[in-house]
Order: sequence, then C-alpha cells, then structure tokens
Amino acid sequence: MKTFKPFLICLICLYTSINFAQEQSKKVEIGTPKDILDLCTFKNSKNNLNRQIKFKLTDNHSIPISLKDYYYENGEMSLNGTIEKNEKSVFILRGNQNNIYGYALDQTKSYGYEYTTNKTGKVTVQKVPSHKLVSVCNFNNPQHQHHEHSKEHIGNYPGTDVRKLQSLPGAPKVMYIDLREIMNGANPKYGSKEDIWKVYQCLASALSAFNVNVTTDHSLYTATPVVNSGIAQMKSQTGRSYAYLNSFGTSRPSIIYRETNPKFYGLTLAHEVGHQLGLSHDRGTPGGEYYQGLPEFQWVPIMGNYYFSSSWGNPLFQYSKGEYNTATNKENDLTLIRRYLSYRQDDNSQGKALQISNGTVNQEKNKGLIETNSDTDRFNFSIGSSGGKINLSIKPIEYITFLDINARIENSNGATVAQSNPKRDRKANFNQNLPSGNYTLIIESGSEGTPSNGFSRYSSLGWYGISGSITGTSNGTNPTITFSTPTNNQVITLDQLKPVSIQINVTNTGSSSYSSTINVDNQNFNGTSASWTPSKYGNFTIKGTATTTTGKTGSSTINITIKEPNNNPPSITIISPNNGQVFEQTTFQPITISCNISDPDGDSTTTEINVGGQTFNSSTAQWTPSNYGNFTIRFRTTDSKGASSEKTVQIQVKNPSTGSVCDNIEEWKTSKTYKIRDKVVYQNTLYEAIWWSRYAFPNIYTQVWKRIGSCNAALIATTLVGNPINNSLSLRNRVGSIKIYNQSGNYIDDIKHDDKDIRHYQPGVYFIRIGYKGQTKMIKFIKK
Repeated sequence: MKTFKPFLICLICLYTSINFAQEQSKKVEIGTPKDILDLCTFKNSKNNLNRQIKFKLTDNHSIPISLKDYYYENGEMSLNGTIEKNEKSVFILRGNQNNIYGYALDQTKSYGYEYTTNKTGKVTVQKVPSHKLVSVCNFNNPQHQHHEHSKEHIGNYPGTDVRKLQSLPGAPKVMYIDLREIMNGANPKYGSKEDIWKVYQCLASALSAFNVNVTTDHSLYTATPVVNSGIAQMKSQTGRSYAYLNSFGTSRPSIIYRETNPKFYGLTLAHEVGHQLGLSHDRGTPGGEYYQGLPEFQWVPIMGNYYFSSSWGNPLFQYSKGEYNTATNKENDLTLIRRYLSYRQDDNSQGKALQISNGTVNQEKNKGLIETNSDTDRFNFSIGSSGGKINLSIKPIEYITFLDINARIENSNGATVAQSNPKRDRKANFNQNLPSGNYTLIIESGSEGTPSNGFSRYSSLGWYGISGSITGTSNGTNPTITFSTPTNNQVITLDQLKPVSIQINVTNTGSSSYSSTINVDNQNFNGTSASWTPSKYGNFTIKGTATTTTGKTGSSTINITIKEPNNNPPSITIISPNNGQVFEQTTFQPITISCNISDPDGDSTTTEINVGGQTFNSSTAQWTPSNYGNFTIRFRTTDSKGASSEKTVQIQVKNPSTGSVCDNIEEWKTSKTYKIRDKVVYQNTLYEAIWWSRYAFPNIYTQVWKRIGSCNAALIATTLVGNPINNSLSLRNRVGSIKIYNQSGNYIDDIKHDDKDIRHYQPGVYFIRIGYKGQTKMIKFIKK
C-alpha cells in the first residue's frame, strides 16, 4: 500500500566545494546506502515526520527539501519532492540498504546533483548535466500521412471501461497510465474510447515481455507499493512531453501531452516511460539527438524519432543497444530496464501441441510470447500416412510491433524442412506439402541485414499468433492420465512446508507425441513429474493434463490434504532463584539464575533469560545487579516450530545496613487494579497512585502515577510541602515514626497521617523528627 506523507522537510547537503566547471566527473563519497537509509527514513514513528533531519554530504552547504511524498516499507524507501520554495525543482531519492539512487535538480539551471551507489557499496554525489536527469522531448514530426496498419494488442477494443484496463493482472510491478485529466467520467474529453484503448495498448505492447501490469486503474496503482510502480500523467493540452530519468519506483510522474493521432500519442507514452526506466535517447545519423531509424528495413528505436515510421507499411519499434553504425549511445536498453522489471516467465518452455480443429489452426488457441531474444517456442503436429499440406501464418498480434518473427519447421530427425523470415514483413508464412511424420514448428526472434546496417534479434520481443490450415493430420485418441504419487484423498503430514513429489503416467497416445502439465496450488509444472512446495496447510486439488500433437487432450484430478503435526510448547522448570527470594548484599555479587527446559515433541529449543535490562541467551546465567530494588526475572523458551512458554519470578536485592525506600513494596502488575495512594515499584523506581488505574504503565501515565524516586535513594525520603506554614502541615513519602518538637526541644505532637492541622500552634520555629529502621531525619519549619 502506498504511504504518502506531505510537507516533510529534510536538509540535503549538496557538495559544492569542488570547482565542477573543472572537475565535472568527480564523485564524492558520502556514506553507505544504510547510512542514507537511516537518515532519510522514519521507521515506526509518526512523530518523526515533522522533524528536520540532515542528509550529510559535506560540511559546506545544505539545501532544505520539501518532500511531497514519502514511502517506507519492508526496507524499501522512496522520496519525492522539491527544493523548498522552488516549484521548478525536483528531488528524488529511492533505494534500500544495498543501493541508493536519486538526484536534486533546479530546472532553471543546466546541471543537477546525482546520487549513485558505486561498486564498493558507497553512495556518491556528482554534479551532472541536467539532460542526464530529465528528458524534455522535442521531436521533429515529419507530418507524413499515417497508415493504420498496426495490429491490435491481443484483440480489438472490447468496449470495456477504459479506466479499468490491465495488461497483466497480479504482476508484482505496476505501470499506471493516469487518465483522470483527459476523461469526463467514463468518456474521454477528446477522441473516442477506442483511441484511449490504442494509447494504452502502445505501452502494453512495449512492455509485454516484462513482468509488469500496465493499467489505467487508479485504485490498483494506489494499492501497489511506490517502489514497485511508475506513473504517467496524460494531459489534455498539447506541449512537449517529458520524464525524469530513473523515476520508476517513485511517485514522480512522466508528463504526456495530448496528440490527435492515438498511435503517436501512445508511442510518446512508451518513449517517456522508457526514460522513467532509465533509457536515454537513441542518437545517430540521420536525426542527431533522435535517430530516425532505417527506412530500408522499416526499423526505428522507440527511444529515437518514431514519427519517421508514419509512411512505412510494417514498422518495427524496438529497444536498442546502439548496434547501428552511426549510433552514439551504446547503452543496453534491456539491461537498464531489468533493473526495475524482470522478464515474464517462459510460456512455452517444454513445447506444446499445435491446436488443430477439423484442419483449422485458430489464432486464439495458438499464440505465444517471445519474452527474451533467446526464447524459442515449439509447437508439435503430425501428418498422417497419406501426407498433407500446411498453410500457416505466424504474425505479431500487438497494436504496435516490437517482434520480427523467424520461424522454421523441423522433422522428427531435427532437420529443417521449411524456414520463413521475409524482409520488412514481420510475419512468417508456410504453404507447402509435407510427407507423413511428426513435425515441430519453431518460432523465435527475427533479424534482418546486419546489426550495423539492419537489426539483430536483440529486441524482437512480443506476442504472436498462429493461424491457417493443415490437411492430412493424424487424429489419434485422447490420452489417459493416472497418478503414481500422491494417491487420491491422501493425507500428507509435514512438519514444515517442504517439497511434495508428484508423478503422473500418460498412456493411450497412439503413435503421437504429447506435452503434459501438472497444476496445483495455482502453480503449473510442465512434464509428467513435479516437486511442489505447498503455500499453506490445507486441502488441494491436483490436475494432470496431456495433449498430443494431433490436438487430443486428456486430464485427471485427485484431492489431497497437507496436514501440520500437532506441536506442543516446551516447558520451563525454574531451579533458581525462588519466587520472592531476598538477596542481602552490602556489595553487589553475582546471583545464579537457572532453569531446565524440556520439549514433549523432541524439538530443539532456544532459551532467553531477561532481568534488570539484561538478556542472556541461555538456560543459566550469572547476573550481577547494579542497584538495590525489586526485580522480575523472565524465562522464555521457543521451539524450532515457533511454540513458546514463559515464566517469571520476583526477587529483591537489598542492603541490610541501610534498607531501601522500596522495601516491602510490591512490583507493579499489568492486570491489577490500583487505587489512590497505593505504592508500587516499576523499573527500580517507587511510584504512588494519584488516581485509580489498571494497565497504566507508571513511567508513561504521569496523570495516574506520581514518581517518588529511585529505589536506590535514601531510606527516609519524607519531605515537607511548603514552608512557612499557616494552618495545615503536609508530608510526602511519609514513613516510620514522626514527632513534632518546639524550638526548646520539647515534644509537642505525633504525625500519623500525610496532613496535620496545626492552626492552634503558636507562631514560631518547630522541628519534625522522623525515625525509620535505625535512621533519623530532622526537618525544620516555621508556623506563621
């Protein structure tokens, strides 16, 4: 969940003592990521949000930062704000105890300060040009006539609410397209819902190979941790779109200004999100800052000038690592993106059967995703004894195309019998006769020309679909699935959640090959065996499925129970000291504390003894007190499965020669009810109740408890309230025998309560004598 705390002020001391005009590249170490994290996070304390902290870089200069948003959870921090009283500035800082990144930038200046973590684990600050931190994109739009030739991303606009779109529900990362400014309720202020769908699909296509959910759902964005999300704000006015580099994982948005053409509106969105993921412009000739691509191959990098693709029939938009011969930016885009987003899991790692129904190959049942440039997807099929013919098309199915397809067909011996990757035609096609046998259709990333004059497989990623027809296929029969282990309704007892072996048998497949899967606990395993670790204890259904190359499918399910054994807590037997034992010491000496631990289940245990603010991780301890008073000794033991037991004893340590003000005063107990004037000892301190209470800690609830003093204080702590006195004499901490004498030493009266009426006394000097446990104390007072 997002945690936003506005208007927080912290002092960020920026390094200014070096002449950066001469030493532009010099980096200065300022500490470790953990140092920075400790200074700029406010863990478990809401009160700290109003304080000022100093993020120390040097002793020279500090700049106050107004933090608009603050997030800290599970060790991950994200801060977003501005330099105080400077709305044209940007401050970003994010990271954890291993890595910190951020920057402070005054956008009226040509430089900023960038914080990075080096290879030795130190955070450094460096003055850098502003274009390294923010990219304001100013494309040269050639205004060519636009051809609507692109494919829809996994289908056409279905008429759903465009404010609730998701590309990969459940993904751990979220890229949010904020439509709120360009929408009027459920309808866009400009263009149609289909236009909004196309804009969204451009970004979904650009990120389809990655484990991220591209969404327009604001509630989904707010429910995702800041460090796992990015945001792009769509604007209703026109202008120059811009983004802050490496701002994914913060609440700092990219700004996307409106364009009338939804495709280029969406391409601009994908381009700016690339900046948020750390990508810089693809530069080269022609185009300079924004490379215009290769018209011969209809290829252009998404971080270049994609507007020049508007007249191409089959444009290919891709990430780049500067392989073309005029490139001046050699950054590896995919490596930079993977700092934030991982690739999606391979959807076809073991191969699968090509789904054929009455000779028809339907795209909806035969599609896949090339997640990496090394990914190879395999589809199996068989041709019967009379031979047959294939007429297949494998083509990208996303709204904008990042995938160039190279496909081939191999026979059962692994020999290639057909191959297709036509130039400037992103799809592959097959139309030929095949003899009887088993075949595999292999689909992978395509390339054209050479890397320096053309493009490699580097960034051919995305969704494809297979359609067409195959005649002469071998029908076969539905396979039969049986389970070797576990068996139906089996109860498996596990002392901890650890791997369970699953094995299925596949029979009755005829001469066809097959692919099989095992599904359990929302997990899929390819093949006939699996090692599955349950996510919890409980009941589960396991499903085994097999599909032959001819499209025949069989499945079977069983039910099992994963049960946790009963766990009994360990027991404690206290050996010493005894509860209520008094230790009289004129000098502080070690006290032996010990206990016996036993666990009925035979589990290993750990034991902790806590006394006087000290902790001993053992069942025995030698503890030397540092003061006199009452003490609670707490014994706690925990077994390896988490069950625990606890016992306590109370002891007193006293000086036999002087005694203590806390003698015979009981320790405060949580659940006991106390009334006015009750005295208790808590943390070696004497307290007196000034109101009735229960569960009120004496050191916290000062409106309920009055602190008398330390148990180490003098035995007689009685004091007189007020002096001189008119009518009533009041004592505090009254103990022992108390008598009043006049100035001549003659006995006058006894004091048996905290208050004494003396209005009948003659004006003059008097003395109060207090006797307690062999000690005497005299207090002088004047009666007016």
